[in-house]
Amino acid sequence: MDYVFIDTSIFESNNFIESKRIQEVFRLAKEGHIKILMPEVTYNEILSRARKNLEEALKSFNRYRKDTRILRNITSLREKFDPLEQEACFLELKAAIEAALKEANIEILGYPILDTKIIFDSYFQNKKPFGAGIKKSEFPDALALISVEEWCKAHNKNCTLFAEDRDLIEYESKLLSHRNFNEFLDEKLKTVEATAKRTKRLARIAQLYADKSDNYIAQITDWLNTQLDDESKYYHYIDYFEIHDMDVQEVYVELLGYEITSVSDEVIYLEAEAIVQYEVDITTDDQNSGYYDGDDKTWHFFDTTKVKIEEEENISVTFEYTIPEAGEKFAELKLLDINDGNDLDI
Repeated sequence: MDYVFIDTSIFESNNFIESKRIQEVFRLAKEGHIKILMPEVTYNEILSRARKNLEEALKSFNRYRKDTRILRNITSLREKFDPLEQEACFLELKAAIEAALKEANIEILGYPILDTKIIFDSYFQNKKPFGAGIKKSEFPDALALISVEEWCKAHNKNCTLFAEDRDLIEYESKLLSHRNFNEFLDEKLKTVEATAKRTKRLARIAQLYADKSDNYIAQITDWLNTQLDDESKYYHYIDYFEIHDMDVQEVYVELLGYEITSVSDEVIYLEAEAIVQYEVDITTDDQNSGYYDGDDKTWHFFDTTKVKIEEEENISVTFEYTIPEAGEKFAELKLLDINDGNDLDI
């Protein structure tokens, strides 16, 4: 069995308990494939960050309510604008987190009894997780790491650490070793599938992914062209002057390998990364050929100029492998989502 410690940063980047990856890790823990160790300081930090994220979300929601109040005239939408009470929302979120941790049989590690000289020596010597700067999170991080190490010593175990904070990643320990969270989950799910004698399913997914890659690239290319055919995305490039013509010169998409993010008897989800490159020519007013008319408060231009936009981005692509009642040989691997459902940010 693998013993793992998941830092708060991983929970936060996966929207706490909502993402497929976090839910799969909890399922693996529930089924006994892994054991999640959670220091009490990390548990409290997760709740603290959840509260902070909730506060920011409610601020955005309140702005949304104010800016879109015209929608209150639509009876079917009216209840969506009811005010949300912050503390009630947090208590519901906290209860959901606690229920998820309990169901996954996560072991909460109490605060260890230790000589504080260990922590302060590391602090004054700038040893990880302490860095050159001063961060409020460094002391809780240090306490969390020591809590896990003490548990490992007492139980003669080693533990895998998942974190996104560089100070934790670079922490040196004989008992803790850092791994990429997404890669570990992908490998673990494949191992569990193999143990369950379902390697044929994994092979079929790999074959479908390879055979239909051109089709997937075509779908991503179509999406990219649609995104690029939107004048509003380019105004910040030209200081919000008028666009007279827009010409997409080049579009290139490369689909990279995938990772498994979720597994069940009926459906498997994959996530891949696509490299998208594009070149767009924008014809706009030549600011050097214009003048500002103070009377009508308008700019007037005598010539145009071209602005070339060349970008390369990495975007996520989600796939769904569904097994129908007719059987595995009729299963399909379809492209489910591009860029997490978000527009391209040019």
